[in-house]
Amino acid sequence: MPENYVQNLNEFAARLRVLESKVNLIKDDISVTNSNLIEESRKAITKHQISSQDIKEMRIEITKMKETLKHMIEESSEFARKQDIKVLEKYINMWNPLRYVTETEVKDITKKQLKELLELQSETENAD
Repeated sequence: MPENYVQNLNEFAARLRVLESKVNLIKDDISVTNSNLIEESRKAITKHQISSQDIKEMRIEITKMKETLKHMIEESSEFARKQDIKVLEKYINMWNPLRYVTETEVKDITKKQLKELLELQSETENAD
């Protein structure tokens, strides 16, 4: 009988060592899982902070765009209407600014006519 006790005790000791090694493996797995979970959690927090910052920047840009658009709408009320442009076009066509001459052109025409007059005068004096 004592042999049976010793054998059972050895068997229990062997089983206990196997269970201890399994428990140690499970502890290692849990430790790795915890460290991975902590790392992933940190990454998620960092991504969340970056996303929050991006959203804040987008809100600021949208606000600026709204203000710019509002300003453009206010400015557009001061633009000339098509009807106003048509009236101006009508007056410009009536005045026909293309038939007006510049000061330089008037001087050139005057010089040319004076030259012709002087030539005519000298011809008439030579003919007499």
